[in-house]
Amino acid sequence: MDVLRPQVIDLGGRHYRCSTASVGLASNSDTEPLSAYVEGVHDEDYGGGDDGGYGCLPIEEHEDGRFSCRMRFPSVLFKHFIGRGGEIKKKMERETSTSIVIPKQGVEGDVVVKGRRQHDVATACRRLQLLAVKGRRLAEWTHLLCIPLIGVLDVADACQHFKQSVLETCGKMRGMDSSIFQNPLKLHLTLATLKLLSQDEIDEMTQHLYNAASTIRGILGSSATGGDAPIIRIRGVEYMNDDPAEVDILYAKVQLADGSDRLQEVADYLVDCLVEQGVMEREYDRVKLHATVINTRLRHVAAGGAVASSSRPRGGASGGHRHHHEPRETFDATQVLEDYAEFEFGSVPLTQIHLSQRYTAGEDHFYRCAYNLEL
Repeated sequence: MDVLRPQVIDLGGRHYRCSTASVGLASNSDTEPLSAYVEGVHDEDYGGGDDGGYGCLPIEEHEDGRFSCRMRFPSVLFKHFIGRGGEIKKKMERETSTSIVIPKQGVEGDVVVKGRRQHDVATACRRLQLLAVKGRRLAEWTHLLCIPLIGVLDVADACQHFKQSVLETCGKMRGMDSSIFQNPLKLHLTLATLKLLSQDEIDEMTQHLYNAASTIRGILGSSATGGDAPIIRIRGVEYMNDDPAEVDILYAKVQLADGSDRLQEVADYLVDCLVEQGVMEREYDRVKLHATVINTRLRHVAAGGAVASSSRPRGGASGGHRHHHEPRETFDATQVLEDYAEFEFGSVPLTQIHLSQRYTAGEDHFYRCAYNLEL
């Protein structure tokens, strides 16, 4: 993170600088509690304005003069509100003079904040919102927005041939192993990775895709509007880091067979929509179109939990993966990049955009589908 340009969190029109370092110091595991409170968010911040600064919070005043506020959060975030032994919750209640009612872990429902003063309830709610933002950043990625590159036998056969050929010709390169190759039945073009932590968030995402459908079809001129489905060509391999001898992920290059930029336009449009709706954060100006064919996250683990191969391990990528605390072993892709620069994986018609649930498999062995946008 650029310390001069930190991430800014917008909570109901109020903006807070968010320190990545503070999240890392809060716990060594995403199952441990976060710090209870972010310094610099003072009580006086909630004053001012015609509504006293509370207008964006659904605070209700009751007949007895007390106040309450109901807020909906995914249940997986509750542990970050409670803390070990209830420490975080107790501290918030003590410092804000409120009571906070949180549903049992795994039970979806509203978090209710009650207090004698509207000001106190608002303060507690803001702290909960900030803890939710931090907890979400530590949560695993749950879904993929992707274009399946399956259903064509030639592509599946080509992937198998690529694996066998690479193992034969490059099998002695450091870190190379049969387990790190992508399953051909799960080959896909990644558009975005998402954290959808409840059924409500999945439903909301589904609605966003539905709303974007007509624009996407218009860009593609696809079958839903009477045209032929565009053809995706999968050819050649590339990597994204600086050193071809230290690679974690190898990608197959993808583009439309007609050479147009329509696929890029669709990907960028979708991400723009999701960023605007607050579903995801923007990482890059444009979506990098890629289909993973080798990923060291897939490397098998030997008995006892040790990484199967024994060459230079490297720390896992930042949060989001199922095993993001385990060390990753890179592989030397130098020869693969030279020998397979123009490898032909085949072509697939672009007929759908898939909201896929990670770490699952459907009847077709692809990821289980949360929503399928037919094009």
